[in-house]
Amino acid sequence: MVSPPKTLGKFALRLDPELYRQASVAAAATGQSLNTFIANAVKQAVSVNG
Repeated sequence: MVSPPKTLGKFALRLDPELYRQASVAAAATGQSLNTFIANAVKQAVSVNG
């Protein structure tokens, strides 16, 4: 198993401007912050693939 070099829980994320817009709209539509929306997407991806 590979461990991350740091466990701070923060990282910079660069998104294509259109993907950023789509994610922002989707987050707002569900009443979530963009951070929460992306964190939930990562959790879902990890649980499906992990």
